[in-house]
Amino acid sequence: MKKITGILLVSILLLSSCGSTEKSRSNTSNSTSDTSSTAITSTTSETTVKTTASSSKETKISLTLESSEFTTDAEGIAIIKGTTTPKAKVKVGLGFLGDSTKADKNGLFQLKYELNNAEEKELKINVSFDGDKKSKKVIITPSQDFIAKIEAEESKEAEESRKAEESKQIEESKEAEESRKAEESKQIEESKEAEESRQIEASKEAEESREKEIGSDITVLSENPTQDQQEILTKLAKQAFKRRFPYKGSKLHTVSGFGKIQDWTQTDDTWFFKCEATIVNAYGAEEKTVIDITILPIGPESGEVNFY
Repeated sequence: MKKITGILLVSILLLSSCGSTEKSRSNTSNSTSDTSSTAITSTTSETTVKTTASSSKETKISLTLESSEFTTDAEGIAIIKGTTTPKAKVKVGLGFLGDSTKADKNGLFQLKYELNNAEEKELKINVSFDGDKKSKKVIITPSQDFIAKIEAEESKEAEESRKAEESKQIEESKEAEESRKAEESKQIEESKEAEESRQIEASKEAEESREKEIGSDITVLSENPTQDQQEILTKLAKQAFKRRFPYKGSKLHTVSGFGKIQDWTQTDDTWFFKCEATIVNAYGAEEKTVIDITILPIGPESGEVNFY
């Protein structure tokens, strides 16, 4: 009986021990499970953070061009088309020398660029949105029509320039010719004046020489008597007039502008003179008339005077 009782006690103790151990294992298991769960939760959270961080670093903007090369129209204008993030700003280069726009709600855009010569041009297309930027290069190629237009314009400008230069040369040549003619005319005129002056001087010298040679000799007849001859002829005429019309007031008017009509000149073999005269008779009657005078030279300072 005591032996049976002891076996029962041992069995109870063993059962209690097993229960305690199982509980401890259960607790341990639960604890492990909780720890594992915590670890999983933590890992998931970390993954989420990393994913979010990774997503924030991803590029928000895109840029796709219809082509890497665009050809102009006949006017030299190229239309650059493409897609990007909706509402993104799009521009050629910095937007100063080219077109700029904003993509529509579908991200579509188009830009204009005008070539100023017949050479291809490399451009950079820039887009920006919410602080993000992206760019791509594109080539603008001149069309054959545009090249033809440029060549035609250059040819026209060259032709106009040639004509302008030709016109300028013609004008310069004309001015040079006019200047040459003017200078030639001036020289001819100066030469003519010089010749006239020379002739006058020569004539004067000849006259002086002739007068010096002839002197006061009225027997040497000529169309134009010397000054000395004229003085002697006038003196002889006045003396003869005074002898013929001795009354006071009678006078020959032999001064130019005051009665002289015809200066002394040669007529056949005599000297001829014509002037106005005032004649007074013995009774004081006065008459104004025109008298022709001839003098037939007898000696160097003498001659026969006649009145008509």
